Amino acid sequence: PFLHRRLYRHKIGVKYIFSGGTATAVDLSLLYILTDWVGLWYLASAASAYVVSFFTAFFLQKFWTFQDASIERIKKQFLMYGAIAIVSLIINSIMMYVLVSWAHIWYMTAQVTTTGLLAIGSFILNRGITFKNITKL
Repeated sequence: PFLHRRLYRHKIGVKYIFSGGTATAVDLSLLYILTDWVGLWYLASAASAYVVSFFTAFFLQKFWTFQDASIERIKKQFLMYGAIAIVSLIINSIMMYVLVSWAHIWYMTAQVTTTGLLAIGSFILNRGITFKNITKL
């Protein structure tokens, strides 16, 4: 009961972690496949994987995490979510380059680290801007 109450109290945050985790799994899987199997440069793989995971994340966040079934707002939300994602992609690419090329960290470890750091900011921005009038924590 105690854990259930805590999870329910923070259900949006918990859902964000699960849907973000799903998008991250898509991102990391594609990053690995495109880099190690296909042979793309790790930054090209990271950008490509990020685009695919963007769509996964947006639809999970909109319809499941924030429970917004509104089709009327989807265009505006998609643009806001996309703007935040573009900024995140730029930061992600810079951090990946620094961690891999300068710090000599394995590209997968660098991506996990970068994703973890960017997830916090993305949650705050999407909750406060993209899906602002939908739910309250």
